[in-house]
Amino acid sequence: MTLQTFNGFSYKNSDSIIRDSLKKKKKPELQKLCEEYGLPKTGKKDILIDRIMNPNKYKKNKKANAGKREKKELKDISEHINNNTEIGKRLKKEFNVLMNEEILSVEVIGGRNKHYDLKITSTNRVYKVEAKGSIAYKPILEHENPWVTAVQFYNGNPKPFTLALKYSKMWYETYISSRLLKDKYNIQSDIPSYDEWLTDARRMGTASTPFVKELKDNYRKEHGPKTSMLKERIDFNQEFPISEEDLLILKNEIEPIYMYIMNEKEMWLQIHGDINNECYFKWTKGQSPPKIKKITIKTASPDIKFNCELESELFGRPSFEAHLRWGYGQGFTNLRLDFK
Repeated sequence: MTLQTFNGFSYKNSDSIIRDSLKKKKKPELQKLCEEYGLPKTGKKDILIDRIMNPNKYKKNKKANAGKREKKELKDISEHINNNTEIGKRLKKEFNVLMNEEILSVEVIGGRNKHYDLKITSTNRVYKVEAKGSIAYKPILEHENPWVTAVQFYNGNPKPFTLALKYSKMWYETYISSRLLKDKYNIQSDIPSYDEWLTDARRMGTASTPFVKELKDNYRKEHGPKTSMLKERIDFNQEFPISEEDLLILKNEIEPIYMYIMNEKEMWLQIHGDINNECYFKWTKGQSPPKIKKITIKTASPDIKFNCELESELFGRPSFEAHLRWGYGQGFTNLRLDFK
């Protein structure tokens, strides 16, 4: 059985060990952990422990909390290493074991236009480091890729992809310019031009055009809060045509972006748990990305997903997934192509 690093020590991969460790904590300590993880902190000890062990069952406002937590975690990682705290020493020690280099300093870099989170200066060079955290206090398995707990390794702006443009034009013709949604949901705002609507469709946030704002409001008045056009998306995706030529163009557009992103991630740091309390962590060297051999359709509905088969393995994986989806409510805003 594989042994994992946990605060500088090795433990067997067993949820029972983690649960036993949490059982030894007092209720206020467990409540503090739940609060830090954005989880409800009411209930008996067993309930609190279950929330910490299975956070996705209980997580509230996951997107907002995840962003805040990631920002804080990056800051905490840099402070621990730069200030040579106990966890900082252990992080530095494990880095030295892997790379035979000492960490001198860490700087937080992350942002939407960056494909890495930390810049580490060692005794030999500077590394760009991608940090992937999870609030789940569970061991990091050797065979898993370093972004296994993340939603994606590329947060996909749709602009570079011809297929995403084709998708947006057909969606606009099917649901917007046809008046189908305007008449069905009694939208008083004028139908926007394709270019104006496309600005909203690509927006990484809530709608700004009067038409899409009203569409979202009226749709949710009829179907309920937080609903979106799931049925419309399923129907549309089933009919959306994807040719062999589309797949070849998509391959040629994805490949340079994916390779650039992976080359930017010279090191990976995974954190499972709380960097300020108890956690598992693991450093992984970046790998030179192989070229894409071919792209095939993995699923056409309800989501359009593509299998990107590689010429050789990357972190033990023969392929990765590209996912064409809406990010802020189906059919409203944030059309994107993510790599996973």
